[in-house]
Amino acid sequence: MSGTFPDVTKFKSITVRSDTNQLTQIDANNRLYSLTSNQENGSGFGTTTGIKGLGHAWEFDFETVPLTRAEMAPMYSFLCAQNGTAETFEMKVPGTEHRHKRDTRSDRTFTMPAKPKGSVGIIFRISSGQDSQSFADDGGTTTICPGDFLRFNDHKKVYIWRGLNFTVDCTNLDPDLGSVTQNGYIWPPLQQEHLSTGVITWDPLFTVALTSEPQVTETDQEGFFTLSFSVREERA
Repeated sequence: MSGTFPDVTKFKSITVRSDTNQLTQIDANNRLYSLTSNQENGSGFGTTTGIKGLGHAWEFDFETVPLTRAEMAPMYSFLCAQNGTAETFEMKVPGTEHRHKRDTRSDRTFTMPAKPKGSVGIIFRISSGQDSQSFADDGGTTTICPGDFLRFNDHKKVYIWRGLNFTVDCTNLDPDLGSVTQNGYIWPPLQQEHLSTGVITWDPLFTVALTSEPQVTETDQEGFFTLSFSVREERA
C-alpha cells in the first residue's frame, strides 16, 4: 500500500466497469467449464446464495479537467511512484458515495450478521451504532439504497447493494417501530468470510492499482494539461 490519491475533485469524467468472470473458464487442458456449476441452494432472488470461484473487481478510467502544471504535477508524481502496476493505493471515487438524502454522515458504520465466503445474502438485518439524524422523520432509522457501494472494514473489496431500500436500525430507534422484516443482497458474492463483528462503511475507499501508465496531454489552452489513467480494484 502506498498512500491515498491526493485529489479527486478535479475529474472531468469517470468510467466505471464491473469485471465479473462468473460464467466460464478454461483450465490448463484447454477444457471449458462453468464457474457456477458448484452452487449452493437458490436464494429466491434470481441468484445463488454462494457461487464458488467467482472473482470480481471494479475498474475505473479517469480524466481530469484542464489543470495548471502546479495542480497536475502532484497527482502525476503520485501515480508515477506506484511503479506501474506493482503498488496499490486508495481512492475515494466521486459518485460512489451513499444516496440517502436525510443522512449526511460519510463515516457511518454498520454491523451485519456473519456470512460465509461466496454469499450474496439473504441479509435480514443491519444495524448502526450511531443515531439517525432525522428522528422526527425516520424514528431512528437510516436507509441503504440500491446501487450504494459498501466496504467491509476487514476486506479490501468493495460491494454494491442489490436489494430494495433497506431500513437500518440506529441506536436511537423508536422502540415502537421494532425491527423491519426485509431481505437484502450484495454483489459480488463475498470474496472472503464476513465476521459478525465486522463493520461496513458506505462511503468506501477503493484499494486499486494502475493498469496502465498515466498520460499527460497538453490542452489547446496554453499552460494547461489533462491527466488520464486507469485502475483496477485489488481483489480480496
